[in-house]
Amino acid sequence: MRSLRTCAFVVVVSLLSVADANVGSAAGRAAAGPREAFGRLPLAFEENRGQAEASAKFIARAPGYTVLLGEADAVVRLPGGAAAFRMSLAGGARAPRVSTTDRQVAVSHYLIGNDPAKWRSDVPRYGRVRYAQVYDGIDLVYYGNHRQLEHDFVVAPGADPAKIVLQYSGVDAAAVENNGDLVLRVNDEAIRFHKPVAYQDAGGGRRQVTARFELDAAHRVRFALGDYDATRELVIDPVLSYSSYGGGGGSD
Repeated sequence: MRSLRTCAFVVVVSLLSVADANVGSAAGRAAAGPREAFGRLPLAFEENRGQAEASAKFIARAPGYTVLLGEADAVVRLPGGAAAFRMSLAGGARAPRVSTTDRQVAVSHYLIGNDPAKWRSDVPRYGRVRYAQVYDGIDLVYYGNHRQLEHDFVVAPGADPAKIVLQYSGVDAAAVENNGDLVLRVNDEAIRFHKPVAYQDAGGGRRQVTARFELDAAHRVRFALGDYDATRELVIDPVLSYSSYGGGGGSD
């Protein structure tokens, strides 16, 4: 038990240095507890150095769920680890090139147990993870926005966004609601992907492109898009949020 307490303390101290920068006064810093400070941190992706299963390259912890980014797919684990689903790219590259940007000041430490050989310290954290050429001319970028997970498909000029096919496994049911959101049911939990936003940057401004989910019986999802300029880069951005049918999500 003593070693577990040490682990929690070290992780919080390492992260607190960044979180405190967002507290407006010395009094506010004194009043903010470790859990509150942790909750203010932006969602980040830890490099997997043995603190998770070997298939994961990066780990991100959002309110109510954990995301494990693998070689070419992502696994979302819900509270307690009893339920999970996988998101993969049907027909996509099996081993795309993976890169990171936005290295965070904060680091993570895992000092669990009495064997120092199994401890993990100074684990780097990044703001973005990019999978290049998941389809020809299309990159996939994971990042956090207000503690929510976003994943942009960045479509190069001339590339075909119709190639993007998201495959969800481990899901009990799926539906596109009237507001355009995609809702997946895993056990008694609801995973919501908000109606996708698509846009192009042109002439110093941002032009919105109509976008919606199309779902088939095999839980495969495509993007139906309105008119856009195929000579310019296109970004398609769905946002994942978590809620529980039993009364709301929480933190892992």
